[in-house]
Amino acid sequence: MKYSETVANEVAEIFSQDLHVEVPSHDFDLFTAGILDSLQLVELIFQLEEQFGIQISLAEIDLQNFRSIDCIALMLVRQNGNVAQE
Repeated sequence: MKYSETVANEVAEIFSQDLHVEVPSHDFDLFTAGILDSLQLVELIFQLEEQFGIQISLAEIDLQNFRSIDCIALMLVRQNGNVAQE
């Protein structure tokens, strides 16, 4: 699925350029490694909204969607309606 890979690369770029964090791989667990804490999560959400032109409501955040760059990319692709829900 090429689109989600492109999105994952853009998310990795946000970590690198905006959050100043190098993530070893797209499936790396961001919480277990301590890379993503509550302040970083808020900044990440802001950057994702800016980059992708979306709104992420704090009320509907599922932390599992932020566990890795791959999970974030899949959430963004689903939110943008580029993946069938089935």
